[in-house]
Amino acid sequence: MTIAATKILQSVSNRDIEIKTVLARYPRFIHAEELTHRILSSTPDMVIEINDGVMYDRNLSRNASSSRAIPVKRLIDDILFDTAMPISWGKNQKGMQAGAEHDAMISLPDHGEFTMDGKGFADGSYGTRENLSMSPQDAWYLARDRAIEIARAYDAAGYHKQVVNRLLEPFAHINVLITATDWDNFFELRDHADAQPEIQALAQAIKAAFADSKPQLLQPGEWHLPFITLADKMAFEMTWRPGRKSRSPAVLAPRT
Repeated sequence: MTIAATKILQSVSNRDIEIKTVLARYPRFIHAEELTHRILSSTPDMVIEINDGVMYDRNLSRNASSSRAIPVKRLIDDILFDTAMPISWGKNQKGMQAGAEHDAMISLPDHGEFTMDGKGFADGSYGTRENLSMSPQDAWYLARDRAIEIARAYDAAGYHKQVVNRLLEPFAHINVLITATDWDNFFELRDHADAQPEIQALAQAIKAAFADSKPQLLQPGEWHLPFITLADKMAFEMTWRPGRKSRSPAVLAPRT
Protein backbone atom coordinates (compact mmCIF):
# COMPACT_ATOMS: atom_id res chain seq x y z
CA MET A 1 0.00 0.00 0.00
CA THR A 2 1.34 3.41 -0.97
CA ILE A 3 0.82 6.91 0.35
CA ALA A 4 3.49 9.06 -1.23
CA ALA A 5 4.16 12.51 -2.61
CA THR A 6 6.89 13.57 -5.00
CA LYS A 7 7.93 17.15 -5.55
CA ILE A 8 7.69 18.10 -9.21
CA LEU A 9 8.41 21.83 -9.10
CA GLN A 10 8.41 24.76 -6.69
CA SER A 11 8.54 28.37 -7.80
CA VAL A 12 8.29 31.78 -6.19
CA SER A 13 7.48 35.18 -7.67
CA ASN A 14 9.33 38.40 -6.89
CA ARG A 15 6.36 39.22 -4.62
CA ASP A 16 7.22 36.12 -2.54
CA ILE A 17 4.18 34.12 -3.68
CA GLU A 18 5.08 30.45 -3.83
CA ILE A 19 3.52 27.83 -6.06
CA LYS A 20 4.15 24.10 -5.65
CA THR A 21 3.41 21.12 -7.85
CA VAL A 22 3.36 17.66 -6.31
CA LEU A 23 2.56 14.21 -7.67
CA ALA A 24 0.68 12.21 -5.04
CA ARG A 25 -0.30 8.55 -4.92
CA TYR A 26 -2.76 7.36 -2.33
CA PRO A 27 -5.72 4.98 -1.88
CA ARG A 28 -8.64 5.92 -4.06
CA PHE A 29 -10.98 5.42 -1.11
CA ILE A 30 -9.77 8.68 0.49
CA HIS A 31 -9.97 10.73 -2.71
CA ALA A 32 -13.62 11.61 -2.09
CA GLU A 33 -12.67 12.79 1.38
CA GLU A 34 -10.18 15.22 -0.14
CA LEU A 35 -12.99 16.66 -2.25
CA THR A 36 -14.91 17.54 0.92
CA HIS A 37 -12.18 19.87 2.20
CA ARG A 38 -13.87 23.28 1.99
CA ILE A 39 -11.27 25.70 3.37
CA LEU A 40 -7.82 25.70 1.78
CA SER A 41 -6.33 28.85 3.29
CA SER A 42 -7.35 31.39 5.90
CA THR A 43 -6.08 34.28 8.01
CA PRO A 44 -7.76 36.07 10.92
CA ASP A 45 -9.27 38.60 8.53
CA MET A 46 -9.82 36.41 5.47
CA VAL A 47 -11.29 33.02 4.82
CA ILE A 48 -11.35 31.46 1.35
CA GLU A 49 -14.34 29.14 1.16
CA ILE A 50 -14.46 26.55 -1.59
CA ASN A 51 -18.02 25.56 -2.44
CA ASP A 52 -17.05 22.39 -4.29
CA GLY A 53 -14.12 21.23 -2.22
CA VAL A 54 -10.35 21.56 -2.15
CA MET A 55 -9.86 20.27 -5.69
CA TYR A 56 -11.81 23.22 -7.12
CA ASP A 57 -10.08 26.07 -5.27
CA ARG A 58 -8.95 28.90 -7.55
CA ASN A 59 -5.41 28.54 -6.16
CA LEU A 60 -5.24 24.82 -6.82
CA SER A 61 -5.11 22.86 -10.02
CA ARG A 62 -5.20 19.08 -10.22
CA ASN A 63 -5.36 16.20 -12.62
CA ALA A 64 -6.15 12.67 -11.44
CA SER A 65 -6.00 9.24 -13.00
CA SER A 66 -9.44 7.96 -14.01
CA SER A 67 -10.81 4.45 -13.59
CA ARG A 68 -12.59 4.86 -16.93
CA ALA A 69 -9.27 5.30 -18.73
CA ILE A 70 -7.37 2.33 -17.28
CA PRO A 71 -7.72 -1.09 -18.95
CA VAL A 72 -9.13 -3.72 -16.61
CA LYS A 73 -6.09 -5.98 -16.77
CA ARG A 74 -3.71 -3.13 -16.04
CA LEU A 75 -5.75 -2.00 -13.05
CA ILE A 76 -5.90 -5.55 -11.69
CA ASP A 77 -2.13 -5.94 -12.11
CA ASP A 78 -1.58 -2.67 -10.23
CA ILE A 79 -3.92 -3.76 -7.43
CA LEU A 80 -2.19 -7.12 -7.05
CA PHE A 81 1.22 -5.42 -6.99
CA ASP A 82 0.17 -2.61 -4.63
CA THR A 83 -3.14 -3.18 -2.84
CA ALA A 84 -4.77 -0.13 -1.26
CA MET A 85 -5.91 -0.87 2.27
CA PRO A 86 -6.26 0.89 5.62
CA ILE A 87 -3.13 1.72 7.58
CA SER A 88 -5.12 1.73 10.81
CA TRP A 89 -7.75 -0.77 11.94
CA GLY A 90 -9.67 1.28 14.49
CA LYS A 91 -12.42 0.00 16.75
CA ASN A 92 -15.98 1.18 16.13
CA GLN A 93 -17.33 4.03 18.26
CA LYS A 94 -19.61 7.04 17.90
CA GLY A 95 -18.42 9.91 15.74
CA MET A 96 -16.15 10.27 12.72
CA GLN A 97 -12.95 9.10 14.42
CA ALA A 98 -12.24 5.42 15.07
CA GLY A 99 -11.26 4.18 18.50
CA ALA A 100 -8.11 2.36 19.51
CA GLU A 101 -6.48 -0.18 17.22
CA HIS A 102 -8.61 -3.30 16.93
CA ASP A 103 -7.42 -6.83 16.18
CA ALA A 104 -10.60 -8.90 16.45
CA MET A 105 -10.71 -11.79 14.00
CA ILE A 106 -13.13 -11.58 11.08
CA SER A 107 -15.65 -14.42 10.85
CA LEU A 108 -16.87 -15.17 7.34
CA PRO A 109 -18.97 -17.95 5.79
CA ASP A 110 -16.92 -20.29 3.65
CA HIS A 111 -18.57 -19.14 0.42
CA GLY A 112 -16.33 -21.38 -1.61
CA GLU A 113 -18.43 -24.34 -0.52
CA PHE A 114 -21.84 -22.76 -1.08
CA THR A 115 -23.95 -22.96 -4.21
CA MET A 116 -24.69 -19.69 -6.03
CA ASP A 117 -28.25 -19.55 -4.68
CA GLY A 118 -26.94 -19.61 -1.12
CA LYS A 119 -29.39 -22.34 -0.06
CA GLY A 120 -27.02 -25.23 0.32
CA PHE A 121 -23.52 -26.52 -0.12
CA ALA A 122 -21.87 -27.48 -3.37
CA ASP A 123 -22.08 -31.17 -2.50
CA GLY A 124 -25.87 -30.91 -2.13
CA SER A 125 -25.95 -31.07 1.67
CA TYR A 126 -27.56 -28.57 4.03
CA GLY A 127 -26.85 -27.48 7.56
CA THR A 128 -24.15 -25.51 9.36
CA ARG A 129 -20.44 -25.45 8.66
CA GLU A 130 -17.72 -23.63 10.53
CA ASN A 131 -17.02 -20.09 9.38
CA LEU A 132 -13.66 -18.89 8.17
CA SER A 133 -11.77 -16.88 10.78
CA MET A 134 -9.02 -14.53 9.67
CA SER A 135 -7.23 -11.32 10.50
CA PRO A 136 -8.67 -8.02 9.21
CA GLN A 137 -5.76 -7.78 6.79
CA ASP A 138 -6.36 -11.25 5.37
CA ALA A 139 -10.10 -10.57 5.10
CA TRP A 140 -9.33 -7.42 3.12
CA TYR A 141 -7.17 -9.43 0.73
CA LEU A 142 -9.96 -11.98 0.39
CA ALA A 143 -12.42 -9.21 -0.51
CA ARG A 144 -9.87 -7.96 -3.07
CA ASP A 145 -9.48 -11.39 -4.65
CA ARG A 146 -13.22 -11.94 -4.93
CA ALA A 147 -13.72 -8.46 -6.43
CA ILE A 148 -11.01 -9.26 -9.00
CA GLU A 149 -12.64 -12.59 -9.80
CA ILE A 150 -16.00 -10.93 -10.45
CA ALA A 151 -14.39 -8.06 -12.39
CA ARG A 152 -12.66 -10.55 -14.68
CA ALA A 153 -16.02 -12.23 -15.29
CA TYR A 154 -17.60 -8.90 -16.25
CA ASP A 155 -14.63 -8.17 -18.50
CA ALA A 156 -14.91 -11.57 -20.19
CA ALA A 157 -18.60 -10.91 -20.78
CA GLY A 158 -17.73 -7.77 -22.71
CA TYR A 159 -18.58 -5.00 -20.25
CA HIS A 160 -16.76 -1.68 -20.57
CA LYS A 161 -14.01 -0.77 -18.13
CA GLN A 162 -16.04 2.16 -16.80
CA VAL A 163 -18.38 -0.48 -15.37
CA VAL A 164 -15.91 -3.21 -14.47
CA ASN A 165 -13.35 -1.01 -12.75
CA ARG A 166 -15.90 0.30 -10.24
CA LEU A 167 -15.77 -3.11 -8.58
CA LEU A 168 -12.04 -2.69 -8.07
CA GLU A 169 -11.86 0.87 -6.75
CA PRO A 170 -11.80 0.04 -3.01
CA PHE A 171 -8.48 -1.71 -3.58
CA ALA A 172 -6.94 0.71 -6.09
CA HIS A 173 -4.68 3.74 -5.79
CA ILE A 174 -5.10 7.05 -7.55
CA ASN A 175 -2.31 9.24 -8.92
CA VAL A 176 -3.01 12.97 -8.62
CA LEU A 177 -0.97 15.91 -9.86
CA ILE A 178 -1.67 18.93 -7.64
CA THR A 179 -0.56 22.53 -8.06
CA ALA A 180 -1.37 25.09 -5.37
CA THR A 181 -0.21 28.35 -3.81
CA ASP A 182 -1.83 28.07 -0.36
CA TRP A 183 -1.64 24.94 1.79
CA ASP A 184 -1.65 26.17 5.39
CA ASN A 185 -5.23 25.40 6.35
CA PHE A 186 -5.18 22.09 4.49
CA PHE A 187 -2.18 20.98 6.53
CA GLU A 188 -3.67 22.31 9.77
CA LEU A 189 -6.80 20.20 9.34
CA ARG A 190 -5.42 17.15 7.56
CA ASP A 191 -2.14 16.68 9.42
CA HIS A 192 -4.08 16.23 12.63
CA ALA A 193 -4.83 13.35 14.96
CA ASP A 194 -8.57 13.69 14.23
CA ALA A 195 -8.09 13.24 10.48
CA GLN A 196 -8.51 9.83 8.87
CA PRO A 197 -5.10 8.14 9.26
CA GLU A 198 -4.57 7.71 5.52
CA ILE A 199 -5.36 11.40 4.92
CA GLN A 200 -3.01 12.46 7.70
CA ALA A 201 -0.28 10.33 6.15
CA LEU A 202 -0.88 12.00 2.78
CA ALA A 203 -0.65 15.50 4.29
CA GLN A 204 2.59 14.54 6.01
CA ALA A 205 3.98 13.11 2.78
CA ILE A 206 3.21 16.34 0.89
CA LYS A 207 4.86 18.36 3.66
CA ALA A 208 7.94 16.16 3.56
CA ALA A 209 8.23 16.43 -0.23
CA PHE A 210 8.97 20.16 0.13
CA ALA A 211 10.72 20.14 3.51
CA ASP A 212 14.19 20.94 2.15
CA SER A 213 13.11 22.40 -1.18
CA LYS A 214 14.27 25.75 -2.49
CA PRO A 215 11.96 27.40 -5.04
CA GLN A 216 13.13 28.74 -8.36
CA LEU A 217 12.66 32.52 -8.69
CA LEU A 218 10.30 33.60 -11.45
CA GLN A 219 10.46 37.10 -12.84
CA PRO A 220 7.32 38.81 -14.21
CA GLY A 221 6.36 37.06 -17.44
CA GLU A 222 8.11 33.79 -16.55
CA TRP A 223 6.14 30.59 -16.11
CA HIS A 224 5.80 27.79 -13.57
CA LEU A 225 6.21 24.81 -15.91
CA PRO A 226 6.05 21.36 -14.30
CA PHE A 227 7.63 18.57 -16.39
CA ILE A 228 8.99 21.06 -18.95
CA THR A 229 12.72 20.57 -19.50
CA LEU A 230 15.32 23.02 -20.74
CA ALA A 231 15.29 21.20 -24.08
CA ASP A 232 11.53 21.70 -24.30
CA LYS A 233 11.95 25.43 -23.65
CA MET A 234 14.67 25.71 -26.29
CA ALA A 235 12.52 23.89 -28.84
CA PHE A 236 9.63 26.24 -28.09
CA GLU A 237 11.83 29.33 -28.51
CA MET A 238 12.98 28.05 -31.91
CA THR A 239 9.42 27.56 -33.18
CA TRP A 240 7.62 30.46 -31.46
CA ARG A 241 6.42 33.34 -33.63
CA PRO A 242 5.35 36.82 -32.40
CA GLY A 243 1.58 37.18 -32.17
CA ARG A 244 0.98 33.45 -31.81
CA LYS A 245 -1.34 32.63 -28.93
CA SER A 246 0.07 30.33 -26.28
CA ARG A 247 -1.86 27.19 -25.41
CA SER A 248 0.29 26.36 -22.42
CA PRO A 249 -1.66 25.20 -19.33
CA ALA A 250 1.09 26.42 -17.03
CA VAL A 251 0.77 29.12 -14.38
CA LEU A 252 2.19 32.58 -15.07
CA ALA A 253 4.17 34.28 -12.32
CA PRO A 254 2.21 37.20 -10.79
CA ARG A 255 3.21 40.56 -12.20
CA THR A 256 4.29 43.42 -9.95
